[in-house]
Amino acid sequence: MSRKPQTPVAMGPDGVQRPLDIERRINECASIAFSTPAVEQLLLALEAVTTRRVLAPPFSQEELIHLEGARWLFGVLKQRIHMGRNGLPSRKEMTDE
Repeated sequence: MSRKPQTPVAMGPDGVQRPLDIERRINECASIAFSTPAVEQLLLALEAVTTRRVLAPPFSQEELIHLEGARWLFGVLKQRIHMGRNGLPSRKEMTDE
């Protein structure tokens, strides 16, 4: 009984496991799309309203959930840009599935 060669997979910063080539391509696209000086300014503005924002009381649970979702999404985007600029994920970072 022959086994099919397994496609290398990698876990993305969003917690989704994808084939390694697709994960690299997504990261490369993020790196390319977010490489201009104008986009760097946009990222700084997004950071200011997400990860650097502090909610002052009183705030609702919905406001907190919304802000945490925005922070998570911004974090995933920043990780993808970094990984794309550094050619990640590498084979050594792959999962064993």
